[in-house]
Amino acid sequence: MISEDFVIPTWVKIEDGFTDTYARFAVEPFERGYGTTVGNSMRRVLLASLSGAAVTAVRFENITHEFSAIPGVHEDLTTVVLNLKQCELSMTEGDSIIFTHVFKGVGELTAGDLFAGQDKAVCHNPDHVLLTSTNKTTKLELEIKVARGRGYVTADKFELDHAPLGTVYLDANFSPITKVNFLVEDARVGQTTDYDRLLLDIWTNGAIAPEDAVPHLQHAR
Repeated sequence: MISEDFVIPTWVKIEDGFTDTYARFAVEPFERGYGTTVGNSMRRVLLASLSGAAVTAVRFENITHEFSAIPGVHEDLTTVVLNLKQCELSMTEGDSIIFTHVFKGVGELTAGDLFAGQDKAVCHNPDHVLLTSTNKTTKLELEIKVARGRGYVTADKFELDHAPLGTVYLDANFSPITKVNFLVEDARVGQTTDYDRLLLDIWTNGAIAPEDAVPHLQHAR
């Protein structure tokens, strides 16, 4: 049972500097020492426990090895894979999707181009460049798999024995939270200043708003 004189903190959102991907929250007052304890826990939960979406596999037609050059493309396959890992995604339904995209001619293929027309997967950094074609005769056919998950998952967890030749699996960071900082200050209750005030800064990749991430803290396991 909580003591009757135990101070219960409340949430307050600080509007200064608020954007679609960043917000600062103040939580106060805490009993002395609880600010750091709770701040550490909140940071760990936000970074590791929220689900998101990421590219988990890619296959280029007629390319059989992940270290291969791609004909007519400035980047090699390894670089393209690294660029795919930086796509900031969310899924509107389902746990995974597989789709094919065909790219022709000279120019850049962006994340927005790749995910255009995909109803189940939404890209939040559409200007992110995946590859650059330098030959007008270039024709690329990509097969992409996007999955929903949580935390950081290494590529070997996605491997399938029956996968087509040339399938490259990616390490996936599913978390929509990109960064969390916290700071503990003194807080006042009445005439007493022996309390903690927790300032929590949250950055996201755009797949979730910072204020929508906070309610997940009470449901985390």
